[in-house]
Amino acid sequence: MRIFRNASLKWKFMVVSSVIIFVSFFLFTFLQYHIVYKWMFNQEEKMVEKTLEELVAFYDEKGANLSKESIQGSRSLIEALNEKYQRITVMGADEEIVVDVSNGVSPAFDMRGKADGHTEREHYQAEGSHAIIMRTPVTIEGKKGTIQVIRQLERFDQITHAFFIIMTFFGVSAVVISSLLGWLISKRFLAPIKELTEMMKNIKRKGFQQRMEKVDSQDELAELTQMFNGMMDEIEGAFEQQKQFVEDASHEFRTPIAVLEGHLRLLKRWGKQDPVILEESLDAALYETKRLKHLVLELLELSRAENIRTAADEEIIEVNPIVEKIVKNVAAVHPDFSIVFHSKVNSFWVKITEHHLSQLLMIVLDNAIKYSPAEKRIEVDIKGNGDRIDIEVKDWGMGIPEIEEEKVFQRFYRVDKARSREKGGNGLGLAIARKIVEKYNGHIDLEGHEGMGTTVILSFPACKVRM
Repeated sequence: MRIFRNASLKWKFMVVSSVIIFVSFFLFTFLQYHIVYKWMFNQEEKMVEKTLEELVAFYDEKGANLSKESIQGSRSLIEALNEKYQRITVMGADEEIVVDVSNGVSPAFDMRGKADGHTEREHYQAEGSHAIIMRTPVTIEGKKGTIQVIRQLERFDQITHAFFIIMTFFGVSAVVISSLLGWLISKRFLAPIKELTEMMKNIKRKGFQQRMEKVDSQDELAELTQMFNGMMDEIEGAFEQQKQFVEDASHEFRTPIAVLEGHLRLLKRWGKQDPVILEESLDAALYETKRLKHLVLELLELSRAENIRTAADEEIIEVNPIVEKIVKNVAAVHPDFSIVFHSKVNSFWVKITEHHLSQLLMIVLDNAIKYSPAEKRIEVDIKGNGDRIDIEVKDWGMGIPEIEEEKVFQRFYRVDKARSREKGGNGLGLAIARKIVEKYNGHIDLEGHEGMGTTVILSFPACKVRM
C-alpha cells in the first residue's frame, strides 16, 4: 500500500485503470460464461428428453402387448436415434438388459437404474467427465420396464473448455492492452502536469519570467495552463510592484530621516548654545516628523485599501446626501473656495460603504484644492450613465499632462515633485482611491489638460432604489 501511495501519478493511473478494466471484464466474462454454460447444458438435456419421447411414442404404438422380441427388433431404430457419446438401454422389470446401444460412451458410465412411475434425471461425474442420465418407465409384457439414456457431455466439455480458454486469453489480453493504453494515455494527459512541475522548479531557480507553452485544446489541462500563466503574470506583477513600492518608500523615508539626522548632528555640535539654530532645528525636526507620520498613515490606508473584502450582501447606500454632506464639510474648512454640488436626479444608489465613499471624495477634493492655487472653484456632479453612476469632481487648477494621467495612480508618483512636497503630498492618494474603487467593481478616470484643470470621474455600477 505504501509503494502504491508513493508511486507516480502515471503509474497510479495505469494500475487503477487496469484493475477497473480487469474487474469489469472478469464480471462480464463470468456472467457470460455462466449464461452460455447454462444454455448449452439445457440444450443437452432437451436432446436427451427428445430421444426419450421418440422412443416412448414408438413403443406406445405397439400397445400393451410390447414384447422383448419386438424391442430387440427395434434395435435399428434405436441405433438411428442414438448420437455420438450417447447410450440407450431398454431394461426389463428386473433391470435385465433387453437392448443396449452405445456410441462412444465411456465404460465409467456403465450403470443401471429403475424409473419408479415418472421420468427421472441425474447428473453423474466419473473420471474427469460427466453425463446426463434420464430414465422413464415403459410397459414390457405387462411389467414395468425402463428406458435409460446416458449422454456423456464430451462435446459440451470440449466447447465450454475452449470457450473458457478463449475468454481467459481475451481477458489477459484486455488487461495487457488496457495497461499499455493506460500508460500511454496517462503519459499523454499528464505531460502538461509534468511540464508544470518542471516549470515550477525552473521558476524557483531562475525567477518569475518562465511560462508554460499554450496547449492547442479546449480541455481542463489547457485551462490549467492558462490559469497558471495568468497567475504567474499576476505574481510577477505583484513582485515588481512590491519592489517598486519598497524603492519608492525607501526614497520617501530617506529624505526626512536625512533632514532629522542632519539637524540632530547640528544641535549636537554647537546648536545647544545658539537659540536661533536650536529653534530652527526643532522646527525642521517637527516638520519632518509630521511628514513621516502622515506618510505612515497613508501607507496604512493603502494597505487597508488593498485588503478590502466586499461581501455579497454589501451595504447599498444613497449617494446624493453623502456627497452633499462631504461637499459642505470641505467648503466649511476651505471658505476661500467655491465648491458647488449638482445633481439632476434626487436619488442614486450604489453598493459601497459610506466610509469608503467618503474617503474617496475626501482624496479627490483634497487634490483639487491642493492643485488649484489661482482659480479656486470646484464643481461636484452626480450623473446617471446607463447602468452606472458617475461622480465627477471638476477643478480649474494646474491640470495634468496627458502623458502623466495614468502614472498619477502609481504609488508615490507626483507630476511636480517640488510643488507637491510644498503642499504636503506623498503621491499615495490616487493610488488608494483606485484600489478602493476597483474593489467595488468601479473605475476612476481623469480628464483635462495641463493648465486647464482636471475632472476626476468615479464610476460605479448602479443599484435599484430601495423602497
